[in-house]
Amino acid sequence: MDKALACLTRLRVGHSKGRPAPNKPCLLLAILCEIQAGHITSPRVAIDDRLIARYHDLYELAAGARREARPWLPLWFLASDRGPDGEAGSLWQPALAPALAEVADQLGAPGSLDQLLKRFDTASLHPALYARLGSEEATREAGALLIARYFAWSPNAQARLHDYLEDAFASGAYEKAPERLKGPEGDSLRQARARSAAFRSLVLEAYDYRCQATSETDPLATVKSDPLTL
Repeated sequence: MDKALACLTRLRVGHSKGRPAPNKPCLLLAILCEIQAGHITSPRVAIDDRLIARYHDLYELAAGARREARPWLPLWFLASDRGPDGEAGSLWQPALAPALAEVADQLGAPGSLDQLLKRFDTASLHPALYARLGSEEATREAGALLIARYFAWSPNAQARLHDYLEDAFASGAYEKAPERLKGPEGDSLRQARARSAAFRSLVLEAYDYRCQATSETDPLATVKSDPLTL
C-alpha cells in the first residue's frame, strides 16, 4: 500500500449500529473529488459551499439520510487524525486564529456549520498526502481505499460511492479542460452525465464570478436585483 495513502485507512471513526461512521470518509471523498476537479489546488482547503454540497451528496449515498450529515463534525474532528508522518493531528490542520489555537484543546465540538466557520474556514491537508493526490491514479486509489475500509458493511453503498466517484472524476476532467465539452457525439451515458455536470458547474462558477464582480463595482447591484429591498 502507498505509504502516503495508508493514513486514510487509520482514521479515528465512531461506530454506530456496528459499522463505522461515514462522516470522515465522506468528507475525504469529497476533497478527493474537488482536487480532481481542479477546485482545490494546494494543501489549503477552503470550506466552501461546493465542498459542503459534495459532502452531503456522498453522505446521502453512503447513509441514506442527508439531514444527518452534520458536516461540522468531520471538519472539526478530522484534526485529531494522523497524517503520513504518523504525527497526531497532522492529517488535517484547521487555520484557527492565534487566540483560538492557544485554547483549541479546550474548545468543545461546534454545534453547527456556522459555529465551525466562526472558528476557521480553511484547513490544510498534510503536504505529503496532497502531493500524492496530484496524480489521478493515486486519487482513485485513495478513493478505493476509503470505500473498501469504511463501507465494507454495505456492498450497495460501496457501489453507489464508486459510481459517484467515476462520474465526479470524469466531470472534473471536463472542468479542467472545457474545450473537451465540444467533443464528438456518441458518448457513453457516463460521459454524457459527466459533460452535463461539468457544464453546469462551469456555468454556475461563471455566474458567481459575475455576481461578485458586479457587487464590487456597483454597490447598488444587490438592491437593483432584489425588489424586496426597494
